[in-house]
Amino acid sequence: GSPDRVGCITNLALTLSERYARYGSREDIFEAVELQRLCLSGSDPRHTRRFIFLANLARFLSLRFDETGMVSDLKEGSTLLREALLLSENKPLYWGILATLSGVLDLLYWQWGDLVYLEEAIALGRQAVSRCDPNNPYYPGILSNLAMSLQSRYYHFRDEGDIEEAISICRQSLALYSPNDVKRDISMKNLADHLRIRFKIHRDMHDLDEA
Repeated sequence: GSPDRVGCITNLALTLSERYARYGSREDIFEAVELQRLCLSGSDPRHTRRFIFLANLARFLSLRFDETGMVSDLKEGSTLLREALLLSENKPLYWGILATLSGVLDLLYWQWGDLVYLEEAIALGRQAVSRCDPNNPYYPGILSNLAMSLQSRYYHFRDEGDIEEAISICRQSLALYSPNDVKRDISMKNLADHLRIRFKIHRDMHDLDEA
């Protein structure tokens, strides 16, 4: 397809995904998935934005998974994101693809309980943190997601280092959010969860009071 047509299709898919985020109509995200598939199939495999098309489709599939619970959407999304990583290593948005794949793998871990997914999610989350500018508005969320993955691993191995690191990272995330950001409340709740876990280890009332 022509570059103009491919661009129009992907822009429409993005618009539908934004409308879905605002109003929650599942038909919008279903249509966004199909349009982004059309965009990928109609674009030159050497297209300079192919990694973005792949990442967008993976993101839409994750949103569709939220609606349907179809694990096949997550599996397909992880495959698309792996291809996107190969195409974007030296691109400015590489951190975003790392973070998105980390999130998809974390979801796969929660579906199947396979620690391989969780370990890779943590490794990719660390890479995303190292590649993302700390001034980027998405940076606190990447930190928060990494902290939650470390908490999940703590439940398996009871390695105190994981919960200590989760607390440290979550504090860092919390400090970066503006006071009115709704995501700050989520980060505060996550920190409280981490502190309650540490309280059960050491019985230090300071942790329980702060939580």
